[in-house]
Amino acid sequence: PEQSTQKGQMKSSLLALALIICAMLITYNSYAFNGSGTQTNPYQITSVSDLQQLASDVNGGTSYQGYYFILTSDLDLSSVTNFTSIGTSTNPFKGSFDGDGYIIKHLTINQTTTDNIGLFGYINSTSSVIKNIAIDSSSIIGRNYVGAIAGYVRDFDTVADCYVTNTTVNGTLTTSTGYFGTTNDTYIGGLFGLIVQSHNGGINYCFAMNNTITGYNYVGGIVGSNYLAGNPYNTNSKIDNCYELDNTITASIEVSGWQTKYCGPIGGQITQWTASQTVSGEASGATNAYYNGSNTYTGTVVGESKTRAEIIALIMARFTYD
Repeated sequence: PEQSTQKGQMKSSLLALALIICAMLITYNSYAFNGSGTQTNPYQITSVSDLQQLASDVNGGTSYQGYYFILTSDLDLSSVTNFTSIGTSTNPFKGSFDGDGYIIKHLTINQTTTDNIGLFGYINSTSSVIKNIAIDSSSIIGRNYVGAIAGYVRDFDTVADCYVTNTTVNGTLTTSTGYFGTTNDTYIGGLFGLIVQSHNGGINYCFAMNNTITGYNYVGGIVGSNYLAGNPYNTNSKIDNCYELDNTITASIEVSGWQTKYCGPIGGQITQWTASQTVSGEASGATNAYYNGSNTYTGTVVGESKTRAEIIALIMARFTYD
């Protein structure tokens, strides 16, 4: 009888373990995306519903750490009146996403009292690769940390080959309370609001064209702020081969307080801080960055001014763009 009891307990334990494993698997694919989530067979985003489900999963606590997604067709979000960003500061997206060159159109987000706003609200994983995402003819409005592709990206791997066109990006916050008291540190960018510390490739081959970008401080065509935080990753966080063309960039700049704020065609702030928290230069951290336009900027402008034809040639050499 004792041996029979032990066998029964073992069966119960094995059954419980199997149920736990099944629950873990269901957690990461309860919606049954096509694909297996691997790098060679990523989960497929085939519809607007798939994209909304990804937002629901991530914001509900499924981070998709180490999993891969790919967009398989152009998406028109005209039917979605107020899209919910993918990832929050509490529940960030930790996977990788490949837009595969397809275009997301008519993305509308109107969250005037919410931070971390964009297609992705918050991304935070050293293995996350965000690439080949295109957004066109959209309207993105948030409070702080606002960008069409992502509001806040930190401790990531690489961002590459993304662009935003014909889109409005607006941050509504004018004051915020933080470590230094009441400040005006808002981060609004055409593609990304705030980016902090790449662990590999930084931001490469991205462009913003014909967008209207508005905020209070740290406002830029590509990124509100690209913050190169501490060693040893400073050299990996640079912006390389990024272009700004025909954007209207408007910022109300604070010139008093502990630090002057900045507005620029590539980034509002592109800087490197060391462990002792000393600024090594607001204009550090960008190479092969080019812009064109008649905006008035504050601070040292990052990048080199080129003609419209020159920048279009650079874009066409990298992207298939109509």
